Amino acid sequence: MLAVDVSYRAWPWRYIIKTYLPGQAWTAVRSRMNLQELHHAYQQIGEAVAQLHTISFPHFGEVDSRETAPPEEDYLSALTRRAYERIVSPRLATLFLHVVDDHLDLFSDICDARLCHEDLHGNNVLFRQELGRWQLTAILDFDKAWAGHQESDLARLDLWRGMVGKGFWTAYEAVCPVAEKYVQRRPIYQLFWCLEYADPSPKHLADTQGVCKKLGIPSLVHFE
Repeated sequence: MLAVDVSYRAWPWRYIIKTYLPGQAWTAVRSRMNLQELHHAYQQIGEAVAQLHTISFPHFGEVDSRETAPPEEDYLSALTRRAYERIVSPRLATLFLHVVDDHLDLFSDICDARLCHEDLHGNNVLFRQELGRWQLTAILDFDKAWAGHQESDLARLDLWRGMVGKGFWTAYEAVCPVAEKYVQRRPIYQLFWCLEYADPSPKHLADTQGVCKKLGIPSLVHFE
């Protein structure tokens, strides 16, 4: 979406201007691929995500220059601010930050701010067939992106079904090596998403309870 105006303030017309990107959502096409095609597709996703994560920033926080965090803000300060902004319930935001406080040692080595998409689900990744081969054509919707820690994207991809498969990690790590602490930090980042999304559906509650179990905290039965 480039522009839209239905107010008639500037012109005596309503208008909407959009761009077009060829391709279909990953969720729609992956069931149509054989094992070899899936392997190649996961390689492409892994490399594309890694390329996003090579984009660095001088500090953590929002990437919009009009709302830029101060250069001296460290990662945990930026993460705290983002938690209160993105997790609607103050109670749940506080719960998340208590979990972070209990694992501060896991975040002591994070000092490089990288581009995080934060919404790499299957409807934001497009593929199309070119000369009989499936090719990744676009990654959409960067409205949640920020200068954070790239493992947040990886943790969500690991949690969401169908986003990480054979070929993904080899392609990703060829560009961006994954830290040893990722496995320990992963459920903390996954908890952020569970509380941010806070969908009361049985599936999301089950995912959230699974993450809580990994962290050794009481399972949530609702998000109120």
